[in-house]
Amino acid sequence: MLNNDKFKTILHSTPIVVIKIGTATLTPHIADPESGYFTELGKIIRDLMDQRKKVIIVSSGAVGYGKRILNRSFSRAISLTEKQALASIGQTVLVNKYREAFRKSDLIVSQVLLSASDFMNRSHYNNLRSTLNQLLDWNIVPIINENDVVATRELRMGDNDTLSASIAGLYPSAVLILLTTVDGFYANGERVATVTSIDEEVLSHAGSAGTDGSGGMVTKLLAGKKILQSGQVMAIASGKSPDILTKLLQGSSNATWFYPESAENLNSTKRWLLHNHYHKAKLTIDEGAEKALRFSSASLLAVGTINISESFKKGDIVLVESIGEKILARGIASIDSTSIPASREEKHGIQIIHRDSMVLL
Repeated sequence: MLNNDKFKTILHSTPIVVIKIGTATLTPHIADPESGYFTELGKIIRDLMDQRKKVIIVSSGAVGYGKRILNRSFSRAISLTEKQALASIGQTVLVNKYREAFRKSDLIVSQVLLSASDFMNRSHYNNLRSTLNQLLDWNIVPIINENDVVATRELRMGDNDTLSASIAGLYPSAVLILLTTVDGFYANGERVATVTSIDEEVLSHAGSAGTDGSGGMVTKLLAGKKILQSGQVMAIASGKSPDILTKLLQGSSNATWFYPESAENLNSTKRWLLHNHYHKAKLTIDEGAEKALRFSSASLLAVGTINISESFKKGDIVLVESIGEKILARGIASIDSTSIPASREEKHGIQIIHRDSMVLL
């Protein structure tokens, strides 16, 4: 348990808990019609809501239910089309499973299917938050999943770890809990109790995704990286028993906690940019501009720009990368690309992205 009063206060006072439940965690209960897992989960969530907390669930399992209904297994990796078809079969059954089980605890659930495009467009993003707010005000438990049936490869979130972090990003005070088949993140054979920053060395200890899952520990760590940057708290824990949720919100150490020692207080625009994967163009900047962004919280000026991958307009999202093609930031353009002079001498003082409309990555 983290011996930190601020950490305990965050867990106790958080108004919103986002819970992501992985495919491998749900699969045994999909195969066992007598399993009481969903019913027990409903009881725990009822208890949390009685403590004046709102709960959002990001649930995998639609494809697993589709396979069960078809009574078919696959000895190979399934194609995107097959996954979409299986999801279309299993999604309604999965949500109905939640609906029937949660009704026993006097809870109503709703289904929310999302794709990356809902996070690309600022208007869609704000509408999503408004809809979720209304559901939470009505004490409804949203059951969220990626819209696998229609999402193309280009417009996929890719995994529910990423999706759950993006949902948590809608609410700065939310705590994210990732329930999986292991009780945390392991490095060198030992569970890591607390993660305060994530770099390549940390990522090197992550394995690969399971047979049916689209994520794995890598995507959980990348989700954790965004949560840390947002100044939020996240846990990776075993979802074998739903009562772990109660223990986690009391600060249980039987998990890996992601807790930021320090983080910028991101405004709503920066949080949106952090969870938005889309960009219109790439800007390559020199070392001087890179240092200014990283260490001086500066705006991006045209003078430090070496290359522009393609044209863009004011208000478009652009990605900023180093000479070595390392992604540095994402931001909203202050000007059209055609307004940037070709001559380096003429670029001085021209701002491409204001620091309040840019997030470092």
